[in-house]
Amino acid sequence: MEIVLLAIRNLRRQRMRSLLTILGITIGVAAIVSLISLGEGLKETSERELSVLGDKIYVMPEREGGIPKGKITLDMVPIIERIRGVEKAAPVVERLGKIYLSEDEYRTYWIVAFDPRDTEVVAPEKEIGIEKGRFMREGDKYVLVLGYRLARELEEEGVTLRKKVSVEGKRKFRIIGELTEVGSGFFFNFDYIAIMPLRAAMDVFDLEDEVSYIAVKIYDIRKAEEISEKIEEKLKEEFDEDIVVMTSKEIMKIIGKFLGLIEAIFVGIAAVSLLVAGIGIMNTMLMSVMERTREIGTIKALGATNLYVMTLFLIESALMGIIGAIMGISLGFGVASLIVKVIVSKIGISFYLSKSPLIPFIGFLVALGSSTISGLYPAWRASKLSPVEALRHIG
Repeated sequence: MEIVLLAIRNLRRQRMRSLLTILGITIGVAAIVSLISLGEGLKETSERELSVLGDKIYVMPEREGGIPKGKITLDMVPIIERIRGVEKAAPVVERLGKIYLSEDEYRTYWIVAFDPRDTEVVAPEKEIGIEKGRFMREGDKYVLVLGYRLARELEEEGVTLRKKVSVEGKRKFRIIGELTEVGSGFFFNFDYIAIMPLRAAMDVFDLEDEVSYIAVKIYDIRKAEEISEKIEEKLKEEFDEDIVVMTSKEIMKIIGKFLGLIEAIFVGIAAVSLLVAGIGIMNTMLMSVMERTREIGTIKALGATNLYVMTLFLIESALMGIIGAIMGISLGFGVASLIVKVIVSKIGISFYLSKSPLIPFIGFLVALGSSTISGLYPAWRASKLSPVEALRHIG
């Protein structure tokens, strides 16, 4: 205990230098805590959002540089539905479309179209709900169901439930329903979509038989990979198109790898700031050794061992790491919470901040470890000083 009190007294003697060094550690730890909590939060947010994919298989065009190479067509649907284990195949069209408020004024929104009979495959009731009006039914043709935020925007322009709007300047669509608010996300933005029947979309967008993708519901999710392979094999036999068939788990795995890369970049940025803080600790401790050469010589002449001197300096650097860690953890969570509030309020994207107890623990261990390692060389140098040489050097 005596050696710890002595280390605290030594830090107080050079208060400003110690505070600046601790500040460097605080910033480094805050960067680690905030970036890791944001990175983990991004993963959690994405997992919740991607859960809407459900236990389905998706048939999509292969892409190169974001541009589709192949084409998904309606005549693929009956072939898919004939494969053993497939319950239902639902073709879906997704694209940007213009909703006209007047002859010259329009807004561009994301339009999703599918057959009303395929609602339970594409948009089950457990995933989306109706705030006002109703959802599409079999027999509906030129109707629209609006996302919550889209409905609010059009309301401000005088376009309300049961009124008609022109889509792409070609057809008039009646607004029959509004979805409940679900929040915007990184991959899906249900609050700003307009849903219409598949045939209506193919008419206004002049698509003939081309769709964006096919969602496939199967009887036994445990056979998803096996059925996925059969679908891909059968479609490639029948059609000369570059297509990709993936299960929802495979899609989530690919996105998970991408998010893992983002998190690794976050950690790398934080590590650089902590490395700078570690260099600051080493510099502070080396200066302290030089300034206290007489003191080191005196305590060694009075019987202090090399281990005692080394331990004293290591405790000093560790104390700076501990204080910096405590301050940095609080600052890091504060900064991360502020960033999330800005994302939610300004951008309108739902975002969950990770508050795993592992994050502050990692921040504390990294700060303590880096400060102790940074203090090793100065402590070793101090312990190797000869008492006679030290006293002669100063005297």
